[in-house]
Amino acid sequence: MGDSSKHSTNLEAVNGALVHWPAAFGLAAVLVGDRSLAEDICQEAYLKLSLMERRVVDPQRVKPLLMRIVHNLAVSESRRTAPVSLDQEAEYAGSRPDPRSPDPAATAADREDIARVRAVLDGLDPLWRLVLYLRDGLGLRYAEIAEVADRSEDVVRVTLHRARLQVRAAMKTSQDRED
Repeated sequence: MGDSSKHSTNLEAVNGALVHWPAAFGLAAVLVGDRSLAEDICQEAYLKLSLMERRVVDPQRVKPLLMRIVHNLAVSESRRTAPVSLDQEAEYAGSRPDPRSPDPAATAADREDIARVRAVLDGLDPLWRLVLYLRDGLGLRYAEIAEVADRSEDVVRVTLHRARLQVRAAMKTSQDRED
């Protein structure tokens, strides 16, 4: 009976974590660059969360814990296979033309902007990309990011600052080349 109560507690945590599926999937997709693989990683993350021996009772800790599991699974997966560039995964990134867009030139310019941003993000250190996505993409707090990245909050702040500076500089350089 003790085993059953342990799993029921974690199943409650998983049920509470279901609202974080889009964030978990987004993180996995950014890290592995493949929609199908990102779905597999998220499913495995939820399974691992449900089977954890450690009870998860604080709802505030579920999201960072889930993101940490997703991150670890994605890193493990990237070690098994060659990394896929985000440029190859256009399906979920909005690079298809918007059917409501009357101006093909604007759509083409948007695609170029997306490609430029992807190239800059692909060039970032994986930790910088992770911290940037968790903060600016998902809005996680510094403490949550520190837990996911297994770094101190101070390291997270410095890493985020440096990542933002590098992105700005790379975007400016990219823009200057076009002009």
